[in-house]
Amino acid sequence: MRRPARFVLLAAMVAVLASACSSADVAATVDGVEVVDDQVLALAVQEEGAATVDATNPCQGQQGAAPGQVCVGFRDDLTVLVIFEAMVKAAAEDFGVEGVGTDAARDEFRANASTQAEQVLQTLVALPGRGTQAFEDLIIDQLDIRTRVQSSLVHDEQNLSSLWEQRPDPEIDYCVRHILVATEEEAEAVLVRLGAGEDFSAVAAEISLDTNSPGGFLPCPTDPATWIEPFSTTVINMDVGEISEPVETDFGWHIITIDPRQPTSLAELTADPERWVPQEVTDFWWAEWLDSATARADITVRSQIGSWIGEAQAIAPPVDSP
Repeated sequence: MRRPARFVLLAAMVAVLASACSSADVAATVDGVEVVDDQVLALAVQEEGAATVDATNPCQGQQGAAPGQVCVGFRDDLTVLVIFEAMVKAAAEDFGVEGVGTDAARDEFRANASTQAEQVLQTLVALPGRGTQAFEDLIIDQLDIRTRVQSSLVHDEQNLSSLWEQRPDPEIDYCVRHILVATEEEAEAVLVRLGAGEDFSAVAAEISLDTNSPGGFLPCPTDPATWIEPFSTTVINMDVGEISEPVETDFGWHIITIDPRQPTSLAELTADPERWVPQEVTDFWWAEWLDSATARADITVRSQIGSWIGEAQAIAPPVDSP
């Protein structure tokens, strides 16, 4: 049975309108994954009395807002979400990282997060205009991916082989453990325990105030010039295996010992890379991987918002747009 022309025309109009509404909500796609306007807007607190954002065209100037204010903030937050989606896909492909963004993954991360990670989270969540649950969840998800990817990078055989081949002069870099306490009396008590034969790392794990250094291990190898004085000078003048007298810095009182300054073989490095790989090297590997993850992603941005510039990892505004 032939349908009336009016019915066919109406059906076509509905399809066109539905398509238009759908595309207007999609701010960007990352390898086919859609990032919609509401996800972006949820990252910032919408303050009472602030200009209303047009969800269909958030880069359009709003009455009561400074020129470009709404658009710039929206683009910045959209950029963060775009890079995050690229991270999620690359982490799964490269290292089998799964489950990011679930409540279970967030709970597990919070339960095992380092003091430093918790401090980063609390600092970012406390930023003006960022007290939303969506923003907190995003930060946790980002930290979760970074932690898992860095762990994979530190255990990567190719990375470790390259690091071994480029190892520095053993007279320049040092492997150090320390126990940090609040008072000189506590530091003297630590020396008594060590003198009685207690294990240095076990005492550090029990009482050290530096909870970011399990067992007292500092990043190794590290140029001692990067450390605070007089910690740095003390380390330079110590011998391997020696235990220092109490050393006072702005952080408190330290008892320091020097370990062999480098692993003696690639096998020793590979067996315990967290001990030997400096944090600055881990951070460099992470930055390289993140650049690669973003470069590999197929990213498109809605034309009213702008266009994705891969080299800059940012969204350029449309011509004659704020």
